[in-house]
Amino acid sequence: VGGQDGVSCLNHVERYDPKENKWSKVASMNTRRLGVAVAVLNGYLYAIGGSDGQCPLNTVERFDPRANKWTTVSSMSTRRKHLGCAVFNSMIYAVGGRDDATELSSAEIYNPSTGTWSPMVAMMSRRSGVGLAVVNGQLFAVGGFDGDKILCSIERYDPVTDSWGTVAPLLTARAGFAAAVVQGRLFALG
Repeated sequence: VGGQDGVSCLNHVERYDPKENKWSKVASMNTRRLGVAVAVLNGYLYAIGGSDGQCPLNTVERFDPRANKWTTVSSMSTRRKHLGCAVFNSMIYAVGGRDDATELSSAEIYNPSTGTWSPMVAMMSRRSGVGLAVVNGQLFAVGGFDGDKILCSIERYDPVTDSWGTVAPLLTARAGFAAAVVQGRLFALG
């Protein structure tokens, strides 16, 4: 979904079919996006924020694979590129990233039932290139760049207390990597 080819930002989207062992193009997004976050919720693929190559975006598009069509949905309140994104409690969480001027600690939640974004409590640290994942009913914001240094710190969001707290840091500071969960364990890749 999106990215760049070394010359320009892309709006192209490709889909892999494991049965055929083949990639094919699907409908292109309406907007070119680099540093975009993606999420899958209720059978739709969401492309969230990113940059059009000139400035960060707050726009969001939703892909319907049955209709092979992208539709614009409500925009975030903040323009964000290199943000963290995850589906948690049937909502899309978008955290951190970078706007025109600085790395961000702010966060927003998209409710697909109402089609709206709402602010949530900010992280304790600014983080662009942050990994975001859900483990055991809690959201983890891993690493990133705070504007001065690459981070090894990790914050955990607890929805019961509506607050972020710290947990054990990474062994290696990192930003712009992938975070994934396998069998209840959080992995930082790259």
